[in-house]
Amino acid sequence: MSSTAPPATTLSDQQAPAAIPIGVAITGCIVPGTIALTFDDGPHIHTPKILNLLRDSNVKASFFVNGQNFASINEPANQDTVRRIVNEGHLLAHHTWSHPDLATLGKADIVSQFKQLEDALFSIVGKYPTYFRAPFFSYNDLVLQTASERGYRVINANIDTKDYENLNDMQVGLRNFRDGLNAGGSIVLAHDVHEATANTLVPGMLAEIKDRGLKGVTVAECLGDPVANWYRTR
Repeated sequence: MSSTAPPATTLSDQQAPAAIPIGVAITGCIVPGTIALTFDDGPHIHTPKILNLLRDSNVKASFFVNGQNFASINEPANQDTVRRIVNEGHLLAHHTWSHPDLATLGKADIVSQFKQLEDALFSIVGKYPTYFRAPFFSYNDLVLQTASERGYRVINANIDTKDYENLNDMQVGLRNFRDGLNAGGSIVLAHDVHEATANTLVPGMLAEIKDRGLKGVTVAECLGDPVANWYRTR
């Protein structure tokens, strides 16, 4: 996480609020026995394979998408992938339009990053997400305030696979995943834009989840948030 992130606005794994707070950084699950795989920076050509793997393992995940990053969300194939994420019961979540460091932006530009992607997602699936992750985990009070004003639960992670750093040796990513689980982590960061993630990391994580008897769910489910709260229509 960036040093710009205020350390006091974090919901720990042990806290169980009556309602999921908005505009507050959440780092871990609160429902026992759950694990939340989250994927950033898509949709991309590798996302459908990850969706196939999740389907075959009966695991749900969360996809924090961009509008214009590794690919454009307006490409027909990527729009189909976004619809599939929702239709197959995964969580579709907000990761900004173009993946900037929001902590370096002023209010108008932060709002623009939210609104551009909201408009695109509404045009594709007819609803807006209520879950958000800041690129690079980088945020400040202004970012959190803006997220709160727009009704977002802010999601961090407490297991970072660092798949993007280990594309030539994804066994390192798997080791990071296992070490994170051993340390009590429960919200996992990976990226669906990398072939090695789809081919090696995801199958390995799914096998580990099964071996440990964990339940792979969306980040909303691991926080006890009902499906009715995952999206809004206005």
